[in-house]
Amino acid sequence: MITVEFPVLIPDTIGLNEYEDKRPLFLLQVDYEVIIDGSRLVIPAGFKYDYASVPRGLWNTFLPYDPQYAGPATAHDYLYGGEIIDRKTADEIFLAGMEFTGVSKVKRNLMYAAVRLFGGFTYKKHTIESIKEIRELSGIKSTLRPLIPVYVKGCLNTP
Repeated sequence: MITVEFPVLIPDTIGLNEYEDKRPLFLLQVDYEVIIDGSRLVIPAGFKYDYASVPRGLWNTFLPYDPQYAGPATAHDYLYGGEIIDRKTADEIFLAGMEFTGVSKVKRNLMYAAVRLFGGFTYKKHTIESIKEIRELSGIKSTLRPLIPVYVKGCLNTP
């Protein structure tokens, strides 16, 4: 079981006048820290993402930038977009993050099921260029996909 903590629950972002798949993009203004299994992961300022990738028709029930799951969505988008770890582990971190922030069990399990069922479509759209763009924000040069093929507690430490 993965444990996730957020010292700051809501990332400091600004909205951009940019869209990806008709979803608005946001820019992380300051580094955002996530504690995963006791190890520190820093998502760098300058990271662009859409929070939770919720289809527009479901925004009344699952607002993409709901403060309750803003942190977990930020971590998930970074881990996915940069292919830092394998997709399944990134999804499990998303689920554990939502548990930490108090998302109801029903809602977090629905959101987890959605990323397990549909997240692969986004994951498969990645190009080496899109992955490098995200990794370079953290000074990562490797093009290994995923960067960490097998998740082991402590492997996500960043300075």
